[in-house]
Amino acid sequence: MTAPSFAPAPDPAAPASLLQMMTGYWVSQALYVTARLRVADLLADGPRSVDALASAAGAHPAALFRVLRALASVGVFTETAPRTFVLTTLADLLRSDVPGSMRALALPYAEEQYRAWEDLLHSVQTGTPAFDQRFGMPYFDYLAEHPDADAVFKRR
Repeated sequence: MTAPSFAPAPDPAAPASLLQMMTGYWVSQALYVTARLRVADLLADGPRSVDALASAAGAHPAALFRVLRALASVGVFTETAPRTFVLTTLADLLRSDVPGSMRALALPYAEEQYRAWEDLLHSVQTGTPAFDQRFGMPYFDYLAEHPDADAVFKRR
């Protein structure tokens, strides 16, 4: 007689789900780039071509196009005509001038916080904060020494 198996039943969607989790930082970094470049603010008045957006944002048109297409694939922007994008409800939250804007969160989450999370293994192994390991000081000490980061933190 064999022992009963407690392994879960195979899920054909599991590999795709796990891959999406593994590459989730691709989306967060694309959100960061568009927030840093103020793309949502540039689209506030309606659809614009990638070339116009890139010119206004100081970006490379082909590279910005790839980022916007990637974010369109997850519902953040919509491509209304070839190489022309418009805001969605999600992208509207990246505008700096709307109530409930999340743009100020997108910046530190993909800058200092993102880099601190790179040291999560160190934190789990030692029990010490990953932020301190990465930046050599506690978070609020870092903010005290970096007024730009502190200003973003206070806008959240």
